[in-house]
Amino acid sequence: MFAETAPELSPVETKAGPISPRLSVAALLFSSGLAWMLLALIAAPLHLWDSEGALLISGPLSGSVIGLLACIGGYVRRNKAEALLCVEPFVLGLLLLLCSDWLNRSYNFYQGPLIRGELLVLFLAALVMLRQTRIRTLRVLPIVASLLCVYVFFYTAKGNWIVSDDHPSFVYRLMLLWRHFPDVPIYYPLWNAGIEYREYFGTGVLGPFLLGAPLFALLSYTDAYTVLVALILFVVVPTSSYIAARVCTLSTLSAAIASTLALGSSLLWYRWGLKYGTMGFVTAVAFAPMVIACAARLYAARNEVPRLLLWIFGVASSFTIFWPAAAFIILPALVYVAMNCAALLRMRRFIILTLVMLAIHLPWMVLFWNVSSVGSIITNQWEQHREHNPLLNSPRGKVTQAPVSVQRIVRPLYEASHSTNPLILMLLVPGLLLISRRGAPVYAATTLWLLFLGTVGNTIKPHLELDRMLLVLAFLGCVPVAVAVEAVVVRRRIVGAIAMAAVTLVPFATAAVVGNRSIEQYTFENGDRRRMRDFLRELETPGRIVFSGFVLHELNESHLASLPIETGKALVASTPFHNKWRYDEVIPAAFLRRGSEGIEAFLDLLNASVVIAHEPNWVSYFRGAASYRERLQIGKFVIFDRSQASPSYVVEGSADIVEILENGVRLIPRSDSVILKFLYHPQLVASPCKVEAQSYEEVLDLVRLEHCTPGQEVFLKLPGPWRRLFQ
Repeated sequence: MFAETAPELSPVETKAGPISPRLSVAALLFSSGLAWMLLALIAAPLHLWDSEGALLISGPLSGSVIGLLACIGGYVRRNKAEALLCVEPFVLGLLLLLCSDWLNRSYNFYQGPLIRGELLVLFLAALVMLRQTRIRTLRVLPIVASLLCVYVFFYTAKGNWIVSDDHPSFVYRLMLLWRHFPDVPIYYPLWNAGIEYREYFGTGVLGPFLLGAPLFALLSYTDAYTVLVALILFVVVPTSSYIAARVCTLSTLSAAIASTLALGSSLLWYRWGLKYGTMGFVTAVAFAPMVIACAARLYAARNEVPRLLLWIFGVASSFTIFWPAAAFIILPALVYVAMNCAALLRMRRFIILTLVMLAIHLPWMVLFWNVSSVGSIITNQWEQHREHNPLLNSPRGKVTQAPVSVQRIVRPLYEASHSTNPLILMLLVPGLLLISRRGAPVYAATTLWLLFLGTVGNTIKPHLELDRMLLVLAFLGCVPVAVAVEAVVVRRRIVGAIAMAAVTLVPFATAAVVGNRSIEQYTFENGDRRRMRDFLRELETPGRIVFSGFVLHELNESHLASLPIETGKALVASTPFHNKWRYDEVIPAAFLRRGSEGIEAFLDLLNASVVIAHEPNWVSYFRGAASYRERLQIGKFVIFDRSQASPSYVVEGSADIVEILENGVRLIPRSDSVILKFLYHPQLVASPCKVEAQSYEEVLDLVRLEHCTPGQEVFLKLPGPWRRLFQ
């Protein structure tokens, strides 16, 4: 693949390195001590087989002391010419972990003790394969694993599209980007009387958008999105780790092992990918292994690097930084590349790549900085991660931070270790030392950096959810762990069979998670959501549809965000996205304090003709009010028609609404001054009219058009990206 560079030594050929090729007493003592300390930190108290079995490690402190004494003993006995580490004790530590009560704990990647039977069968099979030197047949394991996961995913879907948590929000973002790219941000009047759609910046939607564009051209958006989720999780993820391993000049067997492990690095990986639906984050992280591997090669480069390597680095870096927070992940790798800039800037290919990357990414990054409160999010002086929308009137405020303590720092690491593949937990350290002398600094720095972010960083800035960096660490660790697995497989038949059995078990454990047979459950569209979508699509109404109270996951455990895309109707809710962490009523408090008169005044200002309630107090209110007629109930949601004296999108003045589009409103003013029932945004334009704000109760700002030419059509919209870029 990279014939222009000298091949690396395989793990078997490593000489005078940090890993001992033979089992000396010193290496065994030192490595066993490290493995024991690791077990104490991540699993103590630890009992044999189950919680009623013999106590193996009583606590983190006592276990660490015993491990430290073993390390000291090994160091004292060592010969200066030999290395102190060997892989075998770490594999035996893995076996001990799988034979302990750790396997019975909740949030474990391996679901329950019954998996020990499968592990035993796979161990015997691996033993036979190693004896007959058929281990190279495992090169097809990642392909089999990917196909199995894809099959289980679509079998579980049963023809429905995935809607768990943020998936509908992501469909909303993807479809608006598909229909309006590159003319974004846009003014989207179908949600909450008009919001600024700018979410493609911070949510990382650009990566999935580029990957899924052919699918959206060929399939319906729901089918295309479900296929896209499977493509990212079960094709891009293993392929990225395979390519990363080959970039590091590892063998095809190591690459296959890394690719397989990538499908089952952690249970938390599928919480964020399948259950939470944060596909921007997942896509960015999926490409990160290639960035790290390429950075390791570029750091050591002294002569012109292969063109293919630069292509991989450019593409992978682009998809990674499409989710801006991924800059945290690859920062150490980029620092190491910069450390070699004197050599790299003498390479014509690298200069061209740098210029192309700047031309592609600098414009949208500057625009992102202009329209998003990046600095305020980082410093926590923010108004809630939200669209510019006066309806979202109760900002989250500052996150209350508890004092920094060792317990708070260590807790995320302890919790994340339970859901991480134990093979990665136990073999990451020897894998980092084996990967190569040129690649080890980059991988080691990235490991320490992510460990710092996931523990200390998460404690200091909890609102940034930096605990995710620990699952990123587990995912990026698949490549170095694969090196350690191959090393022990080649040298030790029985211990190697244990490691290979753990690798071969990954597809089955991952398929169980994908098949919704784990503690992390995700959902596909069910009957209630389908009925709601079909009802709204067929509904004929002169005004907007308002969801009363606070709706978060009440409809099919998902957000409402994609409903305007699915139905074409103008909707209002407290929030269609997951940008609120506490109850927040859709009707502002200033209107609620006025009682029924204030409620009706607010709904009139929104031109509400249909109201949907799911909370008992609101259902009772609408059932008792004369101006509401109950129409239908879908699950817990009760739908009411609301009678209005004169349904209109105009508050004062006169205008004809020509068309409410996804990127603005076309209208013909009939007077030189018009107040519209659309929310004001400071960037709105409607030439030749002047756009101003008309405030109600000091919490609701509607659009007021001044100095219009009666009879001349205007388009209420946000200015184009290039105009905003240079503002």
